[in-house]
Amino acid sequence: MLKYNGGKPRAETRLKSAVQLQDLLDATRIPGRESDSDPEDLEHVDKLRQVKAVIEEVL
Repeated sequence: MLKYNGGKPRAETRLKSAVQLQDLLDATRIPGRESDSDPEDLEHVDKLRQVKAVIEEVL
């Protein structure tokens, strides 16, 4: 989401348009993300699932 927050990693990003939300939803659907075994990666995958569920309800 660096393209929406001025390229600043870990900066808060406000996504308002349907296009921006769709970009984020598409990013959560990248195959292979759930195969990581690192606990920190699994935590990120869980957070992405939550974001995906919320965006799918909105769109």
